[in-house]
Amino acid sequence: MFYQCPKCKNVWQYPIEKCPNCFLGLEKLLTKTAKVIGVSKINIPTLLHPKVPYFVLVLEDEKGNKWAYKSLKEYKIGEEFIPEVSQNKNAVAVWRIKYDILEAIEKVIELLGGAMRTPSSSSPSPRPPSEGWTRCLKIDSQTKILILPTLVSPKHPYLAINTNPKFLESLINYLLNVGADKKNIKVAAQSFDEVPIEASAQKSQLLDVCLQNQITPLDLAKGNFVKKTQDGFTFEISEEVFNSNLIINLPILKLDLKLGVRGAT
Repeated sequence: MFYQCPKCKNVWQYPIEKCPNCFLGLEKLLTKTAKVIGVSKINIPTLLHPKVPYFVLVLEDEKGNKWAYKSLKEYKIGEEFIPEVSQNKNAVAVWRIKYDILEAIEKVIELLGGAMRTPSSSSPSPRPPSEGWTRCLKIDSQTKILILPTLVSPKHPYLAINTNPKFLESLINYLLNVGADKKNIKVAAQSFDEVPIEASAQKSQLLDVCLQNQITPLDLAKGNFVKKTQDGFTFEISEEVFNSNLIINLPILKLDLKLGVRGAT
């Protein structure tokens, strides 16, 4: 992702609030194609890169912007760079957030096959996939989306106990960009202790994100539940789950002073 001043056309590879020369907000430059202009083959493993050989590519997009990229696949100079997209529905994609959370969300979904607007949407997907990609996530204005953030305690965002409000806001922006209607997006959670979920939502600033984006916040505990039996076990599941076309869980790692990493919820 690159950022360009609309007036002087200077380009940055990291987001800044305003151009230091023109004092204008920057515009995002989306890369459509990229070719390999440099290759280095690494054969010596390190602690952070134990699997060898791997290749460090220098890529250039259609606008002349250049950046480095690590790849396990070998490329030759002059070849077009096409990210490998998994065709496995059980695949897991990982992308490190550098500066822009929205960009990371876009990249992760692209690696899993990409997102598309269905024929009922009026405008095309903001970033069409490369040739051969299989689009797996179909969203339009009628898609009912249920977002389940991690919301376990009334703590400030910097403590990283709950889903970060910036991540939730970026996800909502992504969904709107690919055709979702905010009227059909719900953010839901419930309390499992004596602390009201409203207190956790307010302190974590997740409630602020919902209100600013006109998204409906829900307390699942106040709704109806459906009983389901599987393998001798009976579960009570919120009706909101069955009323949704797409469910997005936002887990975070939980840390414990004694146990270390306990897992994700």
